[in-house]
Amino acid sequence: MRRSTTAAVVLGVGGVALAAIGEAQWVGASDGLATRAGGVVAIAGAASVVGGGVLVASILRAVECREIEASRRREGGRVAMPGGRSPALLALASAALVVAATAPFALPEADEPDCDLDASWRCRVVAVPADHFDPDPRPDLVEVAYAVHPATAPIPGRPRQVLVLATGGPGASGLSDGSWSVSWLSPRITQAFDVVTFDARGVGLSGGVDCPVAASRFYEQTQLAETVARTFVDGCIREAGVAEGDLGRYATAQVVEDLEAIRAALGSERVTLYGVSYGTVVAQAYAAAHPDRLDGLVLDAPIDRALRPADMWVTAARGFEATVDATLRACEADPDCQDALPDPSRTLERVFEQLDASGRLDADVRQPDGRTLHLALTRAQFDELSFAAMYSTVDRMSWLRALAAFDHGDRRGLLRLYDAWYGGTRDSDDASSFAYYATWCADVRASPTDRTDDLDAYLDVALDAGVRDPGSLGVAAAVAPCVFWPAQPASWQVPPEATGVPTLILASTVDPVTPVAAARAILARLPDARLIETRGGGHGSLGSECPNERMAEFVIEGHLPVADTSTCLGAVIEPFIPLARSPASSAADAVTGVIGELIAHPMVLAWDGVDPITVGCSDGGLATLEGTGDGWRTTATLRDCAWATDGALDGSGSLDLVTWDADMSFQSARGDLRLRSEGGVWHLTGVWDEQPVDEEL
Repeated sequence: MRRSTTAAVVLGVGGVALAAIGEAQWVGASDGLATRAGGVVAIAGAASVVGGGVLVASILRAVECREIEASRRREGGRVAMPGGRSPALLALASAALVVAATAPFALPEADEPDCDLDASWRCRVVAVPADHFDPDPRPDLVEVAYAVHPATAPIPGRPRQVLVLATGGPGASGLSDGSWSVSWLSPRITQAFDVVTFDARGVGLSGGVDCPVAASRFYEQTQLAETVARTFVDGCIREAGVAEGDLGRYATAQVVEDLEAIRAALGSERVTLYGVSYGTVVAQAYAAAHPDRLDGLVLDAPIDRALRPADMWVTAARGFEATVDATLRACEADPDCQDALPDPSRTLERVFEQLDASGRLDADVRQPDGRTLHLALTRAQFDELSFAAMYSTVDRMSWLRALAAFDHGDRRGLLRLYDAWYGGTRDSDDASSFAYYATWCADVRASPTDRTDDLDAYLDVALDAGVRDPGSLGVAAAVAPCVFWPAQPASWQVPPEATGVPTLILASTVDPVTPVAAARAILARLPDARLIETRGGGHGSLGSECPNERMAEFVIEGHLPVADTSTCLGAVIEPFIPLARSPASSAADAVTGVIGELIAHPMVLAWDGVDPITVGCSDGGLATLEGTGDGWRTTATLRDCAWATDGALDGSGSLDLVTWDADMSFQSARGDLRLRSEGGVWHLTGVWDEQPVDEEL
């Protein structure tokens, strides 16, 4: 009995001590391994307490049995022996105490939110403090959603490797862009690494909030006056339903600690971090806060955090102007573009002249549902369209095609482009205007003077730098509302930078919003960094073989280039797709016109290749594309589709949107045709205008 009692005491006291140690380790854990270790210690302590409780129950049962036996002998009668209820209750009570004691540090089960990604992804949420810097030991919690794309062929003998993607914005959804982002990575990376993406707090599935009404009204304004900016700020915060005292919770510093919580939840001691555009702000801040948690850092289209906000956006405005000039020059160097648009600079001037004279451009534009809508484009909307087009080499080509159509007297190209990107035919996204401003404004002191709300001083920075074009001034004023935002830093300070973290910087020489000068400035400050410059390119380098392979070598092998700066060759615009000839004077005009216009349609260029898509043909009819699951090969169906006068076609067959390989049959009032690809060459056969057709195109 004495030994049992001693053992029970040892188990109980020791178990409580182990549980306390485990809880302390769990609360102070800095990574997933430490968290699990704390949990194991706590569970061991809990088991010890349970064992002690069961032993105590056995001792009490033995004592009770002895007392009953003594009573029986004294009274000479039989007394019913106790059943198992008392020891069972004691054991149950012990277990209940253990559960109650260990509940604060029990590891939660991972939730699986519906993040609308394919089955290859694993979606999770992690609970984090609403304010990581609040000293309250029991803070309010918020949930941050993230998704993991597991490695398809991990490298044998290596520990689990993780690449985390920090997307642009702020306010853009990393989860919505997940599949797209992975598709741009080198297959070598997706084979070897788990790829992780996430929604920053306030965006998408991470407690997304927005102010679409206030933002829409604000974006429609043509001049940024103080009343306009104040009205937007007040309306956006009110519409988002965020208390003024909580606005600081959306700062990049909070996102950095959310990212650290994701790393811990993954159970990874170290990760590689890739940031693009605003994501490079998160990446640089994370490296400064947690350099020991990084195997490597990739900064793509980086933002130079050492620049004051007004100076940074003036640099961006100049970047857009330089990119427009480079795009116009690239058209002059492309024979097909030069043929369609002989003097691109003069055509752009004519667009401005007509907008200034009438205030708008309007035209009838065919919709995917078969309707024809009368649309109009203002000067502010044209500026928005033009600067948006500068982000990628494909969109620049689309913009030039719309200018070429305008040069031929057809305004519909510009209206169709704007409608596809910003109108009712555009798919909604998960970007948050509230999160955009809440993050920038919590990060930076926008006013360059001692006055917090000095809007004039902010705008004067651009004017003093020689920025005069209305569209460029709009870029320079990107974060001007921050001067009236309630939560902003008291003063401007250059953010800290990490040292000793291997860093690969990717930049394009024709990046409109983060010019290559920013990448070069960061390179000069970081001794452990190397720069890969793409000659040409757009906003972000991935998707081209050269920067993709340089990044893969760094991420997988840990090898930085020897030279401080290396070069990849790129393009300013994608090869120009000729406009459909109108009227169609031949079978070749009709067929090549409809194929070229279909492939170059802005909605098709932005298509994901999965869900069927229908577009309106400019001169009547519809065209539908359905993915086949075989790359970008589609099934195409035309219904009285006309991109040229007298060239309406019905048709069906297969069409590859990348290689342009085709096997299609066409029917029309002018004849029946068959288009096939043989060795990369189109072969057109059939009858047109009662004449046989048999030619290579």
